[in-house]
Amino acid sequence: MNMTLVRRLLLREWLCLALVFPLVIAARPAFSPILLLLPYLWIVRKANTGRFVPATPLNVSILSLLLMVFVSLYATADLAFSFPKIAGIIFGIAVFFAVEASTVGGERALWSGVSLYMAFGPAVVILSLLGTEWSPEVRALLPAIQRLPGPLLRQPNSEFGFNPNEVAGVLLWIAPLALVLALGLIAAIGSGRSGQFFERLPAATGWFLRITLPVVALLTSATLLFSQSRAALAGLACAFFFVALVTAQRRRALMALIVVAIVGAAMVAGIGSARVSSALFSQLSIAYGTPSDAMNSLEGRQEIWTRALYAIQDFPLTGLGMNMFRRAVPVLYPLFIIGPGVDIAHAHNHFLQVALDLGFPGLVAYVAIWFGAALMLWRTWRQTMQFRLRALTLGIAASLLAYAVYGLLDTVALGARPGFIFWYLLGLVAGAYRLVVAESTPGRDVARQA
Repeated sequence: MNMTLVRRLLLREWLCLALVFPLVIAARPAFSPILLLLPYLWIVRKANTGRFVPATPLNVSILSLLLMVFVSLYATADLAFSFPKIAGIIFGIAVFFAVEASTVGGERALWSGVSLYMAFGPAVVILSLLGTEWSPEVRALLPAIQRLPGPLLRQPNSEFGFNPNEVAGVLLWIAPLALVLALGLIAAIGSGRSGQFFERLPAATGWFLRITLPVVALLTSATLLFSQSRAALAGLACAFFFVALVTAQRRRALMALIVVAIVGAAMVAGIGSARVSSALFSQLSIAYGTPSDAMNSLEGRQEIWTRALYAIQDFPLTGLGMNMFRRAVPVLYPLFIIGPGVDIAHAHNHFLQVALDLGFPGLVAYVAIWFGAALMLWRTWRQTMQFRLRALTLGIAASLLAYAVYGLLDTVALGARPGFIFWYLLGLVAGAYRLVVAESTPGRDVARQA
């Protein structure tokens, strides 16, 4: 295929994504015609390359998920309320295919994509520091948290700032990857092989990563700590355990037992504190006027999950429609432990939330995306011996694992405004797979995939 044509298509695709992004952030049904730019680009790609989108092992799962998004238009009771999440998913899928298609330029293009991804870290940190409703619960962090500004930024149509638990979930897509790459760079420098870490990469990309990787790892990890999200910290701990388990050469069994014991103790402590907070809920509500505290207790979570299961049983095939659970709860599934004025934005579990939004077929597609990504990472890890690609694969796996664990107790709802970062990460998975596995397959016409 003509590489000049491929570059022109990619340039148009990224320009359109840049133009559409502000409209996705301020999504309104009146803006829906703008989203047609994305399918139009896919039609142009089909006319020039023979494919609407690049061929990846995730295509069937992603397109099935997209089909259920359109089915949810029938199920939703308020299209205007659902539209921001619908636009977010369509935009995220477009980001996935754009990132994967960019890797047709080889490993240089892949690491340029990684460089852009690392830039998301400081952006998320700055926005979270300016817009998060920080709630000091850890005494040791109280002096530092008190110095942080109040929520200068507000959520659309809301007087509140960002939820620190959701900020932590977004950071889990970035922090473990940045930490693994930073540690890999430090290990390469310590062994005198730092030049090999960036071998055959553009000088600008190499220097950018040298500077940004430690900074991004430090900033995102510190902000995760400030969030005080137990679900996020549990996910981060599991990611560390996973990385240590994969990279350890000796005493692996002993290390695994130690880490499992630490994580188990942390979970027991977390459950105990959750029960205490639930027992003191009424007193806290009276003394401090914080009725939403019950939502963060174990009993509060269980009540939300129960209501989610009721809704899934009532609407198994189509779901309630995107973003409609928060509207349905006070009307169809009222809560008792959690105050009536609390907005239940989601089911606090990413699998339950997808089933609520898109029904069981959407959940099957979503789970298939996760299994497909895991399989691609495993095959990429097995087939490459290059240190930096292994570090990249391990870091992406750690980020996805951390979010998967976090997603059992909380979630960044599918289609949420920062959700494109998740799809970008999946694009890096597909890009690394293309370079290491797909392009090494004999007789494979990889150029056609672009």
